[in-house]
Order: sequence, then structure tokens, then C-alpha cells
Amino acid sequence: MKGKFLTIMLMLLFTQQLFAQIAMDKTEADGQRIICTYYKTSGVPGLSFSLNSGTIPVLNDTIWELDIKVISNVKKTMSIGRKLLLKLTDDSIIELSNTNEIDLLDNEYELVGSSITYFVYPKYDISKSDLERIISLGVKKIRMEFNTNEYTMETKNKISKILTKAYSDIQNAYKVQKDIHSDF
Repeated sequence: MKGKFLTIMLMLLFTQQLFAQIAMDKTEADGQRIICTYYKTSGVPGLSFSLNSGTIPVLNDTIWELDIKVISNVKKTMSIGRKLLLKLTDDSIIELSNTNEIDLLDNEYELVGSSITYFVYPKYDISKSDLERIISLGVKKIRMEFNTNEYTMETKNKISKILTKAYSDIQNAYKVQKDIHSDF
């Protein structure tokens, strides 16, 4: 079931809209519900964020996933398990691990004139409690580990504002009961 969730997430990676928050709210025939948000620009150069959630009724569990669109002028690679460090405003650190392999062929690109911009999409499973800590305390600094380098950036709490809105929108969506017949 988690594979189905990730497959749908990959389909959504290629869509970016800045005016709407929920990209998809779908209920499968088996009762699994998937809610995804669009990538939001973060005010942090080179990064956009998406928060996604899926419920698995059989396990009585909700999965949370933080996806990041990384924009770069060089190709990036990232092995499974590479770290994302989020330093909160109380100086505590949340450490997340990348859950998908990114190799050179996974780099999407956009050509504008003679300039090439590359895009990759690391994914990080995140617990509800860590997500709520990010929302309540705020993120002041991030460090993302790639195979060949690290990316460190002060965030001025912009990431938590995006995640607060996304989390709220997803929580509100869960309040509306849906099944396979909804929106048919």
C-alpha cells in the first residue's frame, strides 16, 4: 500500500502551482486515502516544499512525507539514507533520512537560453510529532546531505510557515469523509 502512495506521489512531482494547497485528495477502493499538497516556494533559494499524507485503514496508520524540490545549476545525486537536518528555533535538531535513490538520470532539467537548471526530488518520511514540533517551534536552519556535498541555509522560519499551512489544509481535508464514489 505504501508503494501505491509513493507511485502517486511521483506522478505529482512534475506539477507545481503556487495558488492552491491541496494537489490531490483521493480514496482508493481498499480505503487508503492519499492527500498531497503542491510544492510551495519557500523563500529559501533553490528549495520548494510539499507535505503529503496517506492513511492506511488496515494498519490504522497515517503516513506523513516531506518532499523537497531542489533546484540547482549542477546535477545532484542522493543515496537512500542521506540526511536532512532541521535546526529548530530552540536549537534542537530533527534528523530525517532520504527514502528514494536519486542518480544522475533522475535529474530533470529546464533549458532557458544557454542556461540549464536541474531539479531533483528527495523524500523524507516524517513523524507527526516531528512535524508538529516544526510547526510550533519553527525552523531556523537546514542542512541537506547529497552524495558529493552538503547544502546549508538559514531559513528565517519560512519553511515552518509553509508546513503549517499544508498541515492545516491536510487536517481539514481529513475532516471530510471520502470514499471511492466521492467526486465521481
